[in-house]
Amino acid sequence: MFNDTFLKTIFELQEGIKSIITPNNYTLADICFAPLTGPFTGPTTVSHCTIQSIWGYWQDDLKKFENSEEEGNYTVNYLDHFRVCLQ
Repeated sequence: MFNDTFLKTIFELQEGIKSIITPNNYTLADICFAPLTGPFTGPTTVSHCTIQSIWGYWQDDLKKFENSEEEGNYTVNYLDHFRVCLQ
């Protein structure tokens, strides 16, 4: 589960699902749970949808996931970010 290749594959799958458009022009935004939208916020978009996935720990951002830094003799990467989020 914490393999970076697997997580990137899941990210691609998630982004693919978010971009699906049916032949009748329905999208995820038409059926998703979007609690912060209403009649005065304009049409719901996919960015308003509540999507629960492990990618939420990196704000659905591949650049944040791939970010790594050297601290002393250690490399701080996506696993360290995940560990900090869980504490």
